[in-house]
Amino acid sequence: MKKVTVKDIVDATINTLKNAVEKIEKDWKIKLNKEILVYARRDMETVVKKVGNIEVDRKETYVIGLLTLQTIKYSLLINLNRAEKTGEKFEELVYKIMIGMVDRMILDTSVFLRQIMEEEKTRQKETTFM
Repeated sequence: MKKVTVKDIVDATINTLKNAVEKIEKDWKIKLNKEILVYARRDMETVVKKVGNIEVDRKETYVIGLLTLQTIKYSLLINLNRAEKTGEKFEELVYKIMIGMVDRMILDTSVFLRQIMEEEKTRQKETTFM
């Protein structure tokens, strides 16, 4: 199995969301603000610099993905709040759509992480019985 690094995970997570945003733009014929993805990438690159671009295991992959998604969601919530205060209804809708997409990705990633944790727990029990 190919080793992955922290930067690989950040890039993959942000690119997945970018692809989803582009699909919504195409399907709904609307323009979404992609600056959030730029900010999230910048924030997560700061994290990569702090921890180093180390190789990670399967569980850590999902944890880093969740951290990246939470960073994106935080930026979206700030922008949603700004749009609500300025009364920009269309932007409000767009940010709510994007937050919904990120929430779904967070949920899916959390489920995978929980499965990994349960597999690990089962493996540890099996090894202690031997």
